[in-house]
Amino acid sequence: MIIQGYIPGWSYAEGITSYLKANNIRIFDFVDFSQPLTEQVRANARRISYENGIEIEFIRKLHAFRKDDRIQEIIQKTGKSEELIHIFSAM
Repeated sequence: MIIQGYIPGWSYAEGITSYLKANNIRIFDFVDFSQPLTEQVRANARRISYENGIEIEFIRKLHAFRKDDRIQEIIQKTGKSEELIHIFSAM
């Protein structure tokens, strides 16, 4: 099972722009606005990876590999096929 997360109203340019305007936040202030949430997500992912003894793999290039294939490699290598197996991180 692959679990992905996103904020539905923010996952496209017009959605986040509308949210920012509705809350009187300038578009140029988005980085400052989003930083606390970004850090919470990162910290939680690091905690989960530490607790489960797995690494977080940052995907640097779009379509660098098929995630399903990579997970199968990890299952073969570790023998784990249940519980949390791996965490991918991407922009």
